[in-house]
Amino acid sequence: MNKKHIEKSLVILVILLFFSLNIIPSTGRLLDDTTPPEISVTWIIWQWKEYVLVDFLCKVYDNESGVDRVEMYYNDEIFKTEFNPEPEFLFGSILLDEILKTDVFKFVAYNGVGLSAYAILNGTDSKIHQKSQYHNSQHGEPIISNLLEKSTVSYDSNTLYVGGSGPDNYSKIQDAIDNASDGDTVFVYNGTYKENILITKSISVIGHDKNTTIIRDSYSGEKGVLYLKASNISIKGFEITDGQSGFRVGSSIPYDSITISDCNIVNNTRLYGGIWLEGYLSKILIENCYINGNNDLGVRIGKDVDNVRFLDCFFDDDEVIGEGVDHLTFEKCGFDKSEIKLGTIPSNYFYLHNCTFKDNLGFNVYIHDGSNQIIENCTFTNCGISIELLSTNRATIRNCVISNDYIHGDDTQGIVFRGNNLLLENVKINTTYIGLYLSHGGRNIVVRECDFTNNIRAIQHYTGGKFNRFIKNNFINNNYPVYNEGLWVMLNFYFKNYWDNWIGYGPYHVYGLLNWDFFPAKEPYDIGV
Repeated sequence: MNKKHIEKSLVILVILLFFSLNIIPSTGRLLDDTTPPEISVTWIIWQWKEYVLVDFLCKVYDNESGVDRVEMYYNDEIFKTEFNPEPEFLFGSILLDEILKTDVFKFVAYNGVGLSAYAILNGTDSKIHQKSQYHNSQHGEPIISNLLEKSTVSYDSNTLYVGGSGPDNYSKIQDAIDNASDGDTVFVYNGTYKENILITKSISVIGHDKNTTIIRDSYSGEKGVLYLKASNISIKGFEITDGQSGFRVGSSIPYDSITISDCNIVNNTRLYGGIWLEGYLSKILIENCYINGNNDLGVRIGKDVDNVRFLDCFFDDDEVIGEGVDHLTFEKCGFDKSEIKLGTIPSNYFYLHNCTFKDNLGFNVYIHDGSNQIIENCTFTNCGISIELLSTNRATIRNCVISNDYIHGDDTQGIVFRGNNLLLENVKINTTYIGLYLSHGGRNIVVRECDFTNNIRAIQHYTGGKFNRFIKNNFINNNYPVYNEGLWVMLNFYFKNYWDNWIGYGPYHVYGLLNWDFFPAKEPYDIGV
């Protein structure tokens, strides 16, 4: 039998196999599964010292396509994702200051074909148990108790004033801070204050207006216009400018619960950037800040910093760099000629939600090493490489749009992924050189209900990736719907995709010997993002 007959026989064999089994090769999951998974969650809440420790026990079931992942949301913010879970597993423990009656814990289970089910636990249903040890001991008798109400630190607070015309007002911000006590507020009237400020107390410092209340570096040699070295600090309503860094936050001592809001952080040097987070920090909130002109370095985040959230911020020609940062969140932020770069040391639990990127021809989101990245409801316009995830694991990209007015060369790439466990869902990628570049292999990659339009190469494989799944996607007006530069016999699974160059009957040959879509769609899908 000659080579041509052998190839033909192998193709027929593969076709018969798929028609008879109707399964995804990598998992054995049924493709015609129409039943959502089942999920139930129980919890136990422990009182430990001044904290509340919450344990969650999840049970999931799907006997057809299996459970792909379970996502946990805490008050509508995703907290953790468990991929390929066991039928019964401990989701983990959460250490909280308190549980409020308004708190909601939501658990969403997805099966192998994308159907979902959820379970919800409300704060009003919680009962508190004693816990004498930090570990998950089951000792202790239940307490007959109502819900633990929100506890706050109580201070005898007062307000000190800087500037203005009051008879006892201070002329320098530092003098007011030096005379303040924990819990006090320092209010600063409009004006320009040439100071380098050190804060070592749990206080609030509030400017009258961020456009007219300006703190300018005094050139004293300090590395920050404001240097924050305490927990429970709030800074609001200033323009911070002309320093080696605008804000320097942290030291070798652990601090937490620091908020910087409603500030313009502009024209500080690249040496340390607009905001420099270092040391052992946690629970950092940067909200409604404008960050620009800091010699390209908007934010620098050190390796021992955890739980940092940027909300409603705008980065104008300034980048965010960091390494070893866990639980880093960006919500409702804008990036104009700006990017996020995390590398060298693994960064885990990265969350990007409802953000916009535009006009940056380099990297826009770049993460080298880490796990559990979620990018959703984001837009990338006229960008070079929109998203690049290298040596990463357990990433989800969904409900995003990547588009360009024109292709800027072969570096115009939508998503570059090198790793395992990627879910790409409900994403539109158009006018790129490479829409999705799957580099250096990868397992358990699912591309589902996405739209690839007007790309040179919609999807490009590079060596070794196999048993990945491409389901119900649109491939329209691409020079190469799928381009393979790796092994000719590499096997991936394609099911019910729309191919605009399909002849209209029979299976669609994707590439190579084993890669076929045996059930191509006759009409394009409505991919609503």
